[in-house]
Amino acid sequence: MVAALSFSGLALLLHIIGFSVPYWYSQEIGSSTVHMGLWKGCFSTSGILGTVCKDYSLWDSDLEYYHRIPQGLTTIALILASIGCFSLIAKISKGTKPGFEKAYLVATTTFGIADVLIAIALVIWSLFQTEAVRNNKSYGFWLEIFAAVLFFLSEIILYLPINAPDPVVYPAMPQTVSYITTQQQSYQQNW
Repeated sequence: MVAALSFSGLALLLHIIGFSVPYWYSQEIGSSTVHMGLWKGCFSTSGILGTVCKDYSLWDSDLEYYHRIPQGLTTIALILASIGCFSLIAKISKGTKPGFEKAYLVATTTFGIADVLIAIALVIWSLFQTEAVRNNKSYGFWLEIFAAVLFFLSEIILYLPINAPDPVVYPAMPQTVSYITTQQQSYQQNW
């Protein structure tokens, strides 16, 4: 389970970085650079203006739906992934104490939902952008993809022990041998 915690912790870190940086898209146009993420868009020039940025709020009425939907989905994914990481940490630290039996199931479910939400957000953001944005994705976008893959791996690692079959318990061999030997001796005495 330490592997699942490592994968999910790294995935959460990458998701936080990808979620917050204004570098889902970056393009140089002459001596200017344009870059944007889910929450901010910036225009940089080497002249008098320098860098001008505009914040994108989830509640901006002028923001397109294909930008607001990924904001909402990745925010929900961040909350769910945090819950999953905290439940996994609680399970690892508390072990078999009462009340923590379902922590793996909670972590698996929240990582699975977060993974799907990130994937949907990435698809929506990519499909409905202009061609220039689709062709010039930057590192924030790729960090989100890597985070989604790591959440999926964490989910698989946690899912396997939950659904593993119960081990089959066989009787100990020395007891069986001593029982057979005792039975043979009693038969020999009766002859």
